[in-house]
Amino acid sequence: MLDARLFHEGHKPSVDVGTSVSRVGGKTQAPALREAAHSMRLDYAQFLELEMFTRFGGVADAQVRNKIARGRRIRSILAQPQY
Repeated sequence: MLDARLFHEGHKPSVDVGTSVSRVGGKTQAPALREAAHSMRLDYAQFLELEMFTRFGGVADAQVRNKIARGRRIRSILAQPQY
């Protein structure tokens, strides 16, 4: 599902991984790929929540900082060039 907020923040495609569901795509993937995608989707959703929380000045321990760093790497991998 596309998200206007993500679009305006420059995330394109602006797919909200928390609400985006593909009923067919996941079933056609190899089991290892499906597991990796599930793990990445979960990690990215957790990152989005942590990122919002830390914007308010929450002190993050090493584990939270690592999750945020991983989420930023996932975001950069998923980002597409403008054209």
